[in-house]
Amino acid sequence: MEINEMTKEQLIDQINILKGQILEFKAARDRYKKVESTLRASDKKFRFFFNTAPIGLVISNFQGDIINTNKTIQELVGYTPEEAKK
Repeated sequence: MEINEMTKEQLIDQINILKGQILEFKAARDRYKKVESTLRASDKKFRFFFNTAPIGLVISNFQGDIINTNKTIQELVGYTPEEAKK
């Protein structure tokens, strides 16, 4: 049904539906922001512990390709992650 064919009551109903959807989107956006903030904090903590660990750590994929190494392993083997990927 086209908007110009709707009654006043139908238009009001549609507006109310849209208002409800806007509220749902805002709530979802707020939840997303909280999750994003939590993930950023978690990532920051992980990176701190990863890079300050007194043991050498290597992150690789299933194929064995090196994705990242911490500073300790870099000092032990003398390679940066970029050099180790070659």
